[in-house]
Amino acid sequence: MTILLQDIYQVKGRSELPFEEALRERLHTADAPGTLVLAAWLPHGGGEGYEFCVLTELADGAELDAYHRWGTAPDGTEWTARLQDMCYTQSSSLHELRHGTLATVRAESEALGLSDIGRPPLYRLDRLSTPNPAEALAIVGSQFPVGPPATAEPVLVPVACWSPLLSVLDTPEISVLYRFGEGGFRRASEQDIAARLWDGEIDLDKVAAARDTRILRSARAVFAPTVP
Repeated sequence: MTILLQDIYQVKGRSELPFEEALRERLHTADAPGTLVLAAWLPHGGGEGYEFCVLTELADGAELDAYHRWGTAPDGTEWTARLQDMCYTQSSSLHELRHGTLATVRAESEALGLSDIGRPPLYRLDRLSTPNPAEALAIVGSQFPVGPPATAEPVLVPVACWSPLLSVLDTPEISVLYRFGEGGFRRASEQDIAARLWDGEIDLDKVAAARDTRILRSARAVFAPTVP
């Protein structure tokens, strides 16, 4: 089991540089539990503050407990108060990665053998509102590739899925990450019948009340534990 902790800060405009310096000071210490997977400014389209996202990967519940103790130590609480004073809001969510790991996703990318000038792989992220996350995760898990890859690569290959922990969301939700196969997006666009496009996907009528779908390109550097 892998646990993902996501923190999104809306930073006050004049505090952007000291905010980033404070993050470097704290997140790059040797005693910090977990692995810093992503620390980056999100695209900014307007408003009073920029958003900064920190994604931390924790191996299990024990490391999550260690992270909590690390954050509630005297120096941790002082740092948190100083950081929050530079922000309008902070939004945190905790997720459990049931099928696959972030390393699995990275391996999928590296297996394509892309050069520095190559195009990164294309992914589709589905967020499904569902009354029963456990049932939805089981359905997704049954779709994960087993054994050697087939001769003809499918349009979409599920590589990871996760669900919120501790009822952090008002509506139960799971997230599913798919990678498009070689030429998969082009092949999907050429198909005339919508039902064929997502053949083998989750039975939405059974487990999902709503779906938010996003198409995104991966940046392999996203896995580097650095703050831009």
